[in-house]
Amino acid sequence: MGYIRGLGGDPLNRSAAARTVLILVLSVALLGWFVSGLHPDKMLAAFASVQPGWVVVAAGLILLEYAVRALRWGVLHREVDPGVTYADLWRATTVGNAFNTLLPLRAGDVVRPAMLARRRGVPFTTVLSTAVVERLFELGGVVVALILLLVYLPPEVVSGGGIIEDVQHHGVSVAVGALVILVLVVLLGSSGARSLFERIVSPLPDRWEHWAIDTFEQLVAGLAAVGNPLRLVGAVILTALSILCGVGGIWALFQSFGVDLPVSACLFVQLALMAEIAVPQAPGFLGGFHFVMEESLLLWSVPEGLAEASAILLWLVWFGPITLWGLFDASREGVSLTGFREDLGPQVEDSPEKG
Repeated sequence: MGYIRGLGGDPLNRSAAARTVLILVLSVALLGWFVSGLHPDKMLAAFASVQPGWVVVAAGLILLEYAVRALRWGVLHREVDPGVTYADLWRATTVGNAFNTLLPLRAGDVVRPAMLARRRGVPFTTVLSTAVVERLFELGGVVVALILLLVYLPPEVVSGGGIIEDVQHHGVSVAVGALVILVLVVLLGSSGARSLFERIVSPLPDRWEHWAIDTFEQLVAGLAAVGNPLRLVGAVILTALSILCGVGGIWALFQSFGVDLPVSACLFVQLALMAEIAVPQAPGFLGGFHFVMEESLLLWSVPEGLAEASAILLWLVWFGPITLWGLFDASREGVSLTGFREDLGPQVEDSPEKG
């Protein structure tokens, strides 16, 4: 069976259903906590002061952040697929992010490489590995920016303890973990890793052994950019640019409320939200996004009503435009929200059961 169709097997469906229920319960609990603590009068007063022009600027900058991410993916993916166009990358990015918003467990993270694999005729495993490397750069950028931010935060902010003190305490451990992952990715592409993998799978029946080795080679092929210093430098620069676009969007959103928060506050909100939405969760990122947004703003003594209004408006700006754009692109590609597994399959590589 194809890899997309393989997602529909009964054991996987039961496991996914259990995870989905657990995540939905947590998201509903967080959303309930957020809604129960709302201050309607203060929140409506904050909304009444919004300047629409700044909201448009915020939406444009956050869309630009998505565009830069697609460009970063292209820098890494072109090492294995030189003919890929930015239009291919952008369409896969918009559809993937739309499905991340509308489906649970970040299903768009599978849809994004699946779409590009279908458009380009490149093995899915190879495209998936380039997408994973691209996400690793995002993770590395978040960790580095967060550590720099915590180092230079004003003492009076850090002295408040709570989440900032916890993040500052564990930041080095997270950075080391990210570095270890990157080293493992580099080692995975070595000849020694292939030899070791061949020995591990050698006891398998011939059909399974050949399939495992082919899949491993497709995966390693997508890591080719890791060995190209110019592509790595380009990806690092684009990672910094994408974070700056997000920070600019958040700053513009606060300007729409007439609030001039420091750039450090905008950066902290950006990094906290990026970390929150990276976790598989309920559709729409409801609950967790609003919880993290409000708590982050309260650290900078933002009034409760304004923090609540900002959380709602930023959620709309962050996910609204990219989701609408992605649904439009999905309709052009003939990919439906309910039947995306069938719409995107079958793909190039199949499991040995089909042979």
